[in-house]
Amino acid sequence: MKTKFNDFIKVEIHPFLKKINFKKQNLTFIKKENDVFLVINFQKSSGSNWEEIPFYINYGVYLPEISELTNDFKSIWDCQIWNRINPLNPNEHSFLYNESTNEKLLSDYILNNFNNILFPFFDKNNSITNCINFIIENEISTDKDLQIFEYLIRNNQLMKLSSYLRNINIKWLKSIENEPENKIRFENCKNNYYNEFLKKFNLEFDELIKNYC
Repeated sequence: MKTKFNDFIKVEIHPFLKKINFKKQNLTFIKKENDVFLVINFQKSSGSNWEEIPFYINYGVYLPEISELTNDFKSIWDCQIWNRINPLNPNEHSFLYNESTNEKLLSDYILNNFNNILFPFFDKNNSITNCINFIIENEISTDKDLQIFEYLIRNNQLMKLSSYLRNINIKWLKSIENEPENKIRFENCKNNYYNEFLKKFNLEFDELIKNYC
């Protein structure tokens, strides 16, 4: 089944992406655009076996300039922003490939999502500036937030950093309304995570929110 699935990607998906300059690395497709990498990844589930392959389709944008790693993209999980395409079956958590898969139906669904969701997303987020604006405007939480903090500080964009921190603060306050015990978690996070990082630049979480509104 693994071979059949790989052949499906090779025959039905790869030619389409190759035409628009995505390069294939195993089950990942990458395109350099301006100062970012646009990424599409077919992720096999750990539940895959010889009969069927559950899989996910991830897409994201990797910002090499602010990465803690290197300028070389390694995996979808290095992306500062990423998301997933909803499965063909809305009642399932993942796509499913097996002997009974209608490859034409599946490929049409995937390529339609590329055209209607992925590519418009990539068009809006084809630079570091656009990606950071997208993260701030859409109040997106990311595990790469300290990378973004440092990029904004080093580029003298404290207004944007303030907006980002305000969004983080608002999300925490909403969570505290629903679960008061989160107040302790927030204070620990603010003091031991955010402020621990910000103090390297003589900055502080609450002061940034207050002074750069």
